[in-house]
Amino acid sequence: MKNLKDDQKIKRLSEALRINLKRRKSKNKKETCEKIMKNKTTKLAVILILSAMLISCGKKTERVGYFLSKEKLDTIKINQTSEQSLLNALGEPTTKSSFGPKIYYYMEHQYEQVAFFYPKLKEQKIVAIELDAKDIIKKVTIYGSKDANVLNYDSDQIMIKGNQIGVLEQFASNIGKFSSKAQKGSAN
Repeated sequence: MKNLKDDQKIKRLSEALRINLKRRKSKNKKETCEKIMKNKTTKLAVILILSAMLISCGKKTERVGYFLSKEKLDTIKINQTSEQSLLNALGEPTTKSSFGPKIYYYMEHQYEQVAFFYPKLKEQKIVAIELDAKDIIKKVTIYGSKDANVLNYDSDQIMIKGNQIGVLEQFASNIGKFSSKAQKGSAN
């Protein structure tokens, strides 16, 4: 009988050991899977951040103004095309001359920006179309970035002190602005 009890004890112990080993294996597998997932998640986050940084470093080109292709400009004939035909073909100009001969200006600028740096002017095109007294196109001139004149402004500033009010002037100007009616109304 003692042998039977010992055999049962051994069976129970071996069963408990097997269950414990299974638990340990599954726990180790679970921990290993969690570590692997954590590493994969970290790697994915790093890859996404680096990708976003690289994408933002790309060149960005922006066009501002009219895009006048050669085909559109070829539709305009000197001494033949009227003002209305011009407006139908190209649309309203960017600006018109204020004085002197009637000139329509169509402007286009192309900027290129890399990452977060300040955008640089890559290309500039200004088409000046002069009209005669009968509103027929007289002259078409195309200006590029080489034709531009860079203006250097004087960095000195001129202060005009005529509009500055001193303390004494401010005090004197406030006399009589506050009436007793306003003070009584605020007390109620």
